[in-house]
Amino acid sequence: MAAVPAAAHQLAGRDLTSRLIVGTGGASSLDVLGQVLAASGTQLTTVAMRRVGGSGQGSLIGVIRQVGVAVLPNTAGCHTAAEALLTARLAREAGWSLGGRHAGHLVGEFPHEEIDGADIESYIAPGNSTPMRRTDMAGRVCHWILEIHLTEPARGFGGFYEQLLDLG
Repeated sequence: MAAVPAAAHQLAGRDLTSRLIVGTGGASSLDVLGQVLAASGTQLTTVAMRRVGGSGQGSLIGVIRQVGVAVLPNTAGCHTAAEALLTARLAREAGWSLGGRHAGHLVGEFPHEEIDGADIESYIAPGNSTPMRRTDMAGRVCHWILEIHLTEPARGFGGFYEQLLDLG
């Protein structure tokens, strides 16, 4: 019996027929990673931007591009502001840019309350001088989500990472 082609689905404006997303961590070499990506049939792979050392031939990004797989960046391993800044620099050097107008937001009650985009005090953003360690009007401790968006403008694609911040 012949295999039935998978129905295409859209992700970030791209038509994808494979629902398999393969991570790039753990491969014993870039050569093995290239073979895995090619054999898997995936069209999308995640890349920890801290691992990216360039985009030329023989680099992690070079191997991925040679196989023809799209990159979905992630910020795995960032635990401090310095690490997040390093990740942003590495992403820029690999052709990605930071997207979004803020770096995080308040956590609302579940389901997430709608946060007014004009209320700067609800975001980690320039212009917000309100202390992050505070309580809301009901006396509850405010909790924050760190949110990093990376985009690849040339290909119109991107990804994001969110993490609950521990303010101690």
